[in-house]
Amino acid sequence: MGLLSDIAKKMTSRASTERYPREPSPAPARSRAKLVRDRKICINCGACTLVCPSKACYFVQDREKKKVDFNLAYCTFCAQCVEVCPVKCLKMVNEYEMATSKKEELMI
Repeated sequence: MGLLSDIAKKMTSRASTERYPREPSPAPARSRAKLVRDRKICINCGACTLVCPSKACYFVQDREKKKVDFNLAYCTFCAQCVEVCPVKCLKMVNEYEMATSKKEELMI
């Protein structure tokens, strides 16, 4: 009789899982979720490329000069680049939904 009573309780009780896609839960206040860069402030010094453990930031040869690119597909969200940036053009925001089918959207 115990099994049937357990089934009846579960069928009449509220769901214990979160309804994530329809009701997204907020990220914790101190979470390191998504890396954001202000290209206007960035001086392309390359300090971030030296400390990145996953090599998510790297130099790319542009027409006249080298510039720093970031690929969030490789980022481990350790925030070492944010700490070392001399002009503070990098920051971590609480946006954690980054799923995409286009690689270009993960480049910052």
